[in-house]
Amino acid sequence: MGELDTTLRPVAPAASGDGLPGPGDRIGRWQVEALLGQGGCGLVCAARDGDGRAVTLKLPKGFVVGAPGRPGEADELLRREAEVLERVRHPNVIAAHGLEKVEGRAVLLLEPIEGESLAARLGRDRAGERDAGFDNGALTALLRDLAEGLEAVHAAGYLHGDVKPANLFIRPDGGPLLADFGAAEPRAEGGRGEIGQATPGYAAIEQYQSDGREGPWSDLYGLCAVAYRIVTGRPPPPAPSRAAGEAMSSAARIGHGRYAPALLEAIDRGLTLDPEGRPRSLSAWLETLEDGRPPATLAAAPAQSLPEDPPPKAAVVSAPPDPVALPISPRDVAPPPPPAPCVPEPAATEPPPSADPAPSPLPDSPGPEPVDDLPPTERVVRRPVALDAELPQAGVAPLRAERRERTRAAAGAGRSSLGFLAVAVALAVLGFGGWEGYLRFIKSEWRVDPAGGGDAATVAEALLRARDGATLYLAPGRYAESIVLNSPVNLVGPENPETPAVIQPPAGPCLLSKAAGASISRLVLVRPAAAESPTAGGAALATAPDGGPCVVIAESLRVEDSQVSSAAGPAVVIRDGADPALTRVSVGDAAGAGIIVEGGARGTIGESTIRASAKSGILVRGGAAPTVTGSRIEASGQAGILLAGGGGLFEGNEIVGSAASAVEVREGADPELRGNRLAGSQQAGLYVYDGGLGRFADNEIEGNGFSGVVVAAEGAPALTGNRISGNGEHGIALLDGGGGQVVGNQIADNKGHGIVRAQSSTTKVGDNRLSGNQAPQLQIGRLPGG
Repeated sequence: MGELDTTLRPVAPAASGDGLPGPGDRIGRWQVEALLGQGGCGLVCAARDGDGRAVTLKLPKGFVVGAPGRPGEADELLRREAEVLERVRHPNVIAAHGLEKVEGRAVLLLEPIEGESLAARLGRDRAGERDAGFDNGALTALLRDLAEGLEAVHAAGYLHGDVKPANLFIRPDGGPLLADFGAAEPRAEGGRGEIGQATPGYAAIEQYQSDGREGPWSDLYGLCAVAYRIVTGRPPPPAPSRAAGEAMSSAARIGHGRYAPALLEAIDRGLTLDPEGRPRSLSAWLETLEDGRPPATLAAAPAQSLPEDPPPKAAVVSAPPDPVALPISPRDVAPPPPPAPCVPEPAATEPPPSADPAPSPLPDSPGPEPVDDLPPTERVVRRPVALDAELPQAGVAPLRAERRERTRAAAGAGRSSLGFLAVAVALAVLGFGGWEGYLRFIKSEWRVDPAGGGDAATVAEALLRARDGATLYLAPGRYAESIVLNSPVNLVGPENPETPAVIQPPAGPCLLSKAAGASISRLVLVRPAAAESPTAGGAALATAPDGGPCVVIAESLRVEDSQVSSAAGPAVVIRDGADPALTRVSVGDAAGAGIIVEGGARGTIGESTIRASAKSGILVRGGAAPTVTGSRIEASGQAGILLAGGGGLFEGNEIVGSAASAVEVREGADPELRGNRLAGSQQAGLYVYDGGLGRFADNEIEGNGFSGVVVAAEGAPALTGNRISGNGEHGIALLDGGGGQVVGNQIADNKGHGIVRAQSSTTKVGDNRLSGNQAPQLQIGRLPGG
């Protein structure tokens, strides 16, 4: 037996005494060599028995070394995963040796995995391997092998349910291995219940629908999404966003010249949004996957932005496993009631890949940044909805009509003394009188004090008992709870900002708003980087951050005079068609984007500050169209504003000091920017490419490190009346393949030319005022040395 390959570093090695398994610990007859990862479902370890036989141990959530435990939902999930793998035998599907019971808990034994996850391999694209080494033949072979493995799963009566790069491993000989069957379910004619899980970009539309008919075609969608990620450098847009109207470039277009047409067409066919349009089986799809050769001349593809794939799971590299005798069958673990789906957390955060530099005749084209904060596998609540209707990306999709009716009813109650008497009489008749009836139906103001001096000690308690339309006044202090607004109530913090009410849950979002008409004001909402929970021995057990946001808005919420931060991910996510209003909100120090607007959401953001986000200050995608006015976006780790689909209005804002471009527009985004100041970014002031559109008028674009404006391939903005000055290179750079129009702008005192234009640029250049730039003021053609 060879030793473990130490190039695969253990994830989060355990400290002594923290209850987590670490090197040298005993789990039954196995000795741990490395803790490979932690997730929402449990732990994964590399281990060996006394004879040196290697194995991968999958432990349930809450497992503590040396402390007896009781089976729970995570044990049942492992039992179900063992049952699936017991019925599937295929060289491209991970093998399970069975289940053992240790310390009263289930432990799943899996074969050691030789190689690395596809997600890890794709993560090295930034080193220059644009397609991660998969040419036409290699990609075709990979898809054939994986399709045959999935066919074996389907023949055994199951669906995998979560095909994505993090669950696929590439062996040293190039062969693939399909792993992680935690989401596998028996094949059924209908949907799989109300609660499910999906990985955005890799999950088919029917996985979001309670009446969606899932089948082999659903796993086919995930497989083709993986292929699309390899070919294009990014996964497809989430299926709900596509259903809401977000466009998706075809693999046939992006991969033209690098892959055989038959291969690209097969990928596009498997990504048909309507499940009825996909092949019914993997074998039927394989018939369309011909072993064609790519064209003799491979076209140089334009650089593509590489979004974050879900982080990979570490793998054990070892010799193939020897046979292992197991004393316990999967059914020896008594099953509790069927559990809700378990959504794994990443074992480690994979650095976002960056794109290769765009080949260009001009030296100042900024490199595109990744679409940040794409979530890992997440819980979804399935709904019976038509394909072309609005679909939820995650979380509970509220019944808006019902809530509006409740809001109107609440607003009409108690408006006069006559209304008060009528309500009281009605309560008495219905048997809801007395103190509880008063609290639930009449009391309109609540005092919440964590020290015990109010009507309730927690916000959750007050929300449980307060009527619609009530106002909850929060006393100063820390509220260690995650707040869910299911009804239209108002949360109000102290007037004195020096003694705030701080919402800081140990885990999960600070606030999830699912109610039309709710509001919050004067609150401080903080999501920490990691949570702590007690172990059986009383020690604190640190759990990995799940990368989630602090505030999630899925309806029309009003937020005023509040502060939001998240050390775990984005600060604010607005989704599911929500139309909130954020006024005088300070968003700072987010580990992801400051504010993400997606899923057809709109909303207004005014007089606010978004500062020091690790990624983009504001990210707009998925057909969203916010209105942002009078705000300041500063010191963003990536673009100040990134529009990757959708649009919206941005007026009178300052976007300053971004580590990338001040504003980046791509993927069909069509915003309107007027009267903004784009200054001091390290790259361009405005960067438009890859289908980006937009109207840009009367903006000041000054003092940026690269050119003031860069229009690259397939970008087509309209620029009028802008003042572009003092930038580190050119005023405006129009690169190969760019379009749109540049008319009536003032372009002065830039270090390069006023306007440089590549020969193949189709941008219409009208009358612009150029002065004080490098001569000639207008440069056409390839620059010397470009």
